[in-house]
Amino acid sequence: MSGALLRAEALRVAFADRARKRPFRSAPRVEVLHGGDFAIHAGEAVGIVGESGSGKTTLGRALVRLLEPAGGRVVFDGTDITHAPEPTLRGLRARMQMVFQNPLASLNPRRTIAASVAAPLVARGERAVRAPVLAALERAGLSAVLAGRYPHQLSGGQRQRVGIARAIVTRPDFILADEIVSGLDVATQAQILDLLRTLRREMGLALAFITHDLSVVRVLCERVVVMRQGAIVEEGGCAAVFAAPRHPYTRRLLAAIPLPEVDDAWLDAAEPDADAA
Repeated sequence: MSGALLRAEALRVAFADRARKRPFRSAPRVEVLHGGDFAIHAGEAVGIVGESGSGKTTLGRALVRLLEPAGGRVVFDGTDITHAPEPTLRGLRARMQMVFQNPLASLNPRRTIAASVAAPLVARGERAVRAPVLAALERAGLSAVLAGRYPHQLSGGQRQRVGIARAIVTRPDFILADEIVSGLDVATQAQILDLLRTLRREMGLALAFITHDLSVVRVLCERVVVMRQGAIVEEGGCAAVFAAPRHPYTRRLLAAIPLPEVDDAWLDAAEPDADAA
């Protein structure tokens, strides 16, 4: 992992289990991410895949310090940000951005599109924001005419493009995209994926792409990380993992999607009691 732009070392995350809380006692904590080791290099696209509840979103949010780790380290461009104070994180936010799954939930309904895209710049104290906001909208494939509209006046695909424009307006080095195409129709998914490929090429972005769909990862990413029950069970180049997955769980994920060009001879070699492995 030397030379990585972003890396996690033995990263652990725990949440309070409020269902088991007793009067006058703190709620017990349950570990949901178990010692994740993860790295992404400058300009690289890495897919983080797994079923719902596998811990992929928890890993992603811990990487950008939206969650406080319970153990391990997160290092961004040589700076340990695991328990960095807010002023330090604020200085790095421009370089680490996130696009959320549901743009209706992540965009303020009372703000215009221009105001939402400008928010990261305003938070940094910048005043001349109109030109970079319009440039980001154009780069995300949106007309300047939409700048004065509100989220409810846009389609789902347009709202997701607004989220991307807001992420790139600060010209970051790294973007975390969390299930950003899962709620879109197939044609719009293809357009968003093509946009991400173009932005990576033009801006030299590193990308962590969280999804449950391995076919999307194959289109967009060079490397894939497979998660199950809060742990990374397999990692490697997309071509190698798709051609010869080592873990039974990865085999089942691949078997669940239509991939006619993949040699499924490995399915015959899967152990019937693979879950116990």
